[in-house]
Amino acid sequence: MIKAEGLPIPSHLDEDPPEMPRDLTECGDRELRRLHSIFNAYLNRVAYMLGLERADEKAASRILEQESKRALREVEKVDENGRNKPQHVLLAEAASDPKVVAWDERLAQHEANLAMLYTMRDIYSGNVERISKEWRMRQDEWTKSGGARG
Repeated sequence: MIKAEGLPIPSHLDEDPPEMPRDLTECGDRELRRLHSIFNAYLNRVAYMLGLERADEKAASRILEQESKRALREVEKVDENGRNKPQHVLLAEAASDPKVVAWDERLAQHEANLAMLYTMRDIYSGNVERISKEWRMRQDEWTKSGGARG
Protein backbone atom coordinates (compact mmCIF):
# COMPACT_ATOMS: atom_id res chain seq x y z
CA MET A 1 0.00 0.00 0.00
CA ILE A 2 2.83 2.40 0.86
CA LYS A 3 4.52 1.80 -2.49
CA ALA A 4 1.22 1.93 -4.35
CA GLU A 5 0.54 5.37 -2.85
CA GLY A 6 4.06 6.52 -3.68
CA LEU A 7 4.80 7.39 -0.07
CA PRO A 8 8.44 7.65 0.94
CA ILE A 9 9.65 5.26 3.62
CA PRO A 10 11.84 6.94 6.24
CA SER A 11 15.28 5.52 5.61
CA HIS A 12 17.34 3.45 8.03
CA LEU A 13 19.74 5.69 9.93
CA ASP A 14 23.23 4.22 10.19
CA GLU A 15 24.72 6.51 12.80
CA ASP A 16 23.72 6.74 16.44
CA PRO A 17 21.74 9.83 17.34
CA PRO A 18 23.73 12.57 19.07
CA GLU A 19 23.24 13.18 22.75
CA MET A 20 20.57 15.72 23.50
CA PRO A 21 22.36 18.71 25.05
CA ARG A 22 21.30 19.50 28.60
CA ASP A 23 21.51 23.21 27.89
CA LEU A 24 20.27 24.20 24.45
CA THR A 25 21.30 27.81 25.02
CA GLU A 26 24.91 26.61 24.60
CA CYS A 27 24.17 25.54 21.00
CA GLY A 28 24.55 27.90 18.09
CA ASP A 29 21.68 28.40 15.65
CA ARG A 30 23.20 26.11 13.01
CA GLU A 31 23.81 23.33 15.59
CA LEU A 32 20.25 23.72 16.89
CA ARG A 33 18.81 23.31 13.39
CA ARG A 34 21.10 20.30 12.79
CA LEU A 35 19.90 18.65 16.00
CA HIS A 36 16.29 19.34 15.07
CA SER A 37 16.77 17.68 11.67
CA ILE A 38 18.52 14.64 13.15
CA PHE A 39 16.00 14.03 15.91
CA ASN A 40 13.12 14.60 13.51
CA ALA A 41 14.60 11.97 11.17
CA TYR A 42 14.81 9.50 14.06
CA LEU A 43 11.25 10.36 15.11
CA ASN A 44 10.00 9.69 11.57
CA ARG A 45 11.86 6.37 11.39
CA VAL A 46 10.47 5.26 14.76
CA ALA A 47 6.94 6.24 13.71
CA TYR A 48 7.33 4.10 10.58
CA MET A 49 8.72 1.19 12.59
CA LEU A 50 5.82 1.50 15.04
CA GLY A 51 3.40 1.10 12.16
CA LEU A 52 5.17 -2.03 10.95
CA GLU A 53 5.38 -3.51 14.44
CA ARG A 54 1.70 -2.81 15.18
CA ALA A 55 0.75 -4.57 11.93
CA ASP A 56 2.98 -7.53 12.83
CA GLU A 57 1.50 -7.64 16.33
CA LYS A 58 -2.05 -7.73 14.96
CA ALA A 59 -1.13 -10.49 12.51
CA ALA A 60 0.54 -12.53 15.27
CA SER A 61 -2.50 -12.04 17.49
CA ARG A 62 -4.85 -13.30 14.76
CA ILE A 63 -2.66 -16.30 14.02
CA LEU A 64 -2.35 -17.10 17.73
CA GLU A 65 -6.14 -17.03 18.01
CA GLN A 66 -6.51 -19.33 14.99
CA GLU A 67 -3.86 -21.75 16.27
CA SER A 68 -5.47 -21.76 19.72
CA LYS A 69 -8.84 -22.66 18.20
CA ARG A 70 -7.24 -25.38 16.09
CA ALA A 71 -5.40 -26.82 19.08
CA LEU A 72 -8.59 -26.77 21.16
CA ARG A 73 -10.45 -28.67 18.43
CA GLU A 74 -7.68 -31.29 18.35
CA VAL A 75 -7.40 -31.80 22.10
CA GLU A 76 -8.77 -35.10 23.38
CA LYS A 77 -12.03 -34.13 25.08
CA VAL A 78 -12.35 -37.24 27.24
CA ASP A 79 -9.91 -38.30 29.99
CA GLU A 80 -8.52 -41.81 30.53
CA ASN A 81 -11.58 -42.66 32.69
CA GLY A 82 -14.04 -41.79 29.93
CA ARG A 83 -15.17 -38.53 31.58
CA ASN A 84 -15.37 -35.21 29.82
CA LYS A 85 -12.40 -33.01 30.70
CA PRO A 86 -13.22 -29.68 32.35
CA GLN A 87 -12.95 -26.57 30.15
CA HIS A 88 -9.90 -25.23 32.00
CA VAL A 89 -8.03 -28.50 31.36
CA LEU A 90 -8.92 -28.41 27.66
CA LEU A 91 -7.73 -24.80 27.41
CA ALA A 92 -4.49 -25.60 29.25
CA GLU A 93 -3.77 -28.55 26.95
CA ALA A 94 -4.50 -26.43 23.87
CA ALA A 95 -2.21 -23.67 25.19
CA SER A 96 0.67 -26.16 25.43
CA ASP A 97 0.46 -27.02 21.72
CA PRO A 98 3.88 -26.18 20.16
CA LYS A 99 2.40 -23.89 17.49
CA VAL A 100 0.33 -22.03 20.08
CA VAL A 101 3.39 -21.63 22.31
CA ALA A 102 5.47 -20.36 19.38
CA TRP A 103 2.87 -17.78 18.33
CA ASP A 104 2.34 -16.70 21.92
CA GLU A 105 6.09 -16.06 22.18
CA ARG A 106 6.06 -14.12 18.89
CA LEU A 107 3.19 -11.99 20.12
CA ALA A 108 5.03 -11.30 23.38
CA GLN A 109 8.11 -10.22 21.40
CA HIS A 110 6.02 -7.83 19.30
CA GLU A 111 4.54 -6.37 22.49
CA ALA A 112 8.04 -5.87 23.93
CA ASN A 113 9.23 -4.28 20.67
CA LEU A 114 6.25 -1.92 20.73
CA ALA A 115 6.97 -0.86 24.29
CA MET A 116 10.55 0.04 23.33
CA LEU A 117 9.49 1.82 20.13
CA TYR A 118 6.88 3.88 22.00
CA THR A 119 9.57 4.88 24.49
CA MET A 120 11.92 5.92 21.71
CA ARG A 121 9.11 7.83 19.98
CA ASP A 122 8.43 9.73 23.19
CA ILE A 123 12.12 10.57 23.64
CA TYR A 124 12.63 11.79 20.07
CA SER A 125 9.33 13.66 20.07
CA GLY A 126 10.32 15.41 23.30
CA ASN A 127 13.72 16.31 21.86
CA VAL A 128 12.15 17.78 18.71
CA GLU A 129 9.65 19.73 20.81
CA ARG A 130 12.31 21.13 23.17
CA ILE A 131 14.53 22.15 20.25
CA SER A 132 11.55 23.77 18.49
CA LYS A 133 10.67 25.65 21.66
CA GLU A 134 14.26 26.92 21.99
CA TRP A 135 14.19 28.05 18.36
CA ARG A 136 10.87 29.89 18.87
CA MET A 137 12.27 31.60 21.96
CA ARG A 138 15.33 32.69 19.96
CA GLN A 139 13.14 34.02 17.15
CA ASP A 140 10.96 35.92 19.64
CA GLU A 141 14.07 37.38 21.27
CA TRP A 142 15.46 38.39 17.89
CA THR A 143 12.18 40.02 16.90
CA LYS A 144 11.87 41.92 20.20
CA SER A 145 15.43 43.22 19.92
CA GLY A 146 14.68 44.73 16.54
CA GLY A 147 16.45 42.05 14.57
CA ALA A 148 19.85 42.48 16.12
CA ARG A 149 21.61 39.38 17.38
CA GLY A 150 23.32 39.85 20.72
